[in-house]
Amino acid sequence: QTAAMMGIGLLYMNSCNRFMVETLLKQIGHSPGPELEFAQNRECYSLTAGLALGMIALGAGGGSVSLSDLNLVDHLCIYMNGGSKKSVNIQQSSGSHLVLEG
Repeated sequence: QTAAMMGIGLLYMNSCNRFMVETLLKQIGHSPGPELEFAQNRECYSLTAGLALGMIALGAGGGSVSLSDLNLVDHLCIYMNGGSKKSVNIQQSSGSHLVLEG
């Protein structure tokens, strides 16, 4: 899955594809599920999602019309620095397998 995500970044490089950016943004903040193997590779998975997101939005800066309403910088700062995830519009399921952060 991690290698496929990097391939998506290479495939859509410099395209500012909104659907792929939204998907990868969700994957960066994706909580580990009940399956144990994803929890062990979580950092690698999130890092690869971030790299792929960077490749897709390569050179766009804040000037991309298709990505302007996503507030990418705000979402990424919340992921880096922690903080309230209420402003991040990402669905997360509740359950005992969630790791509470922030």
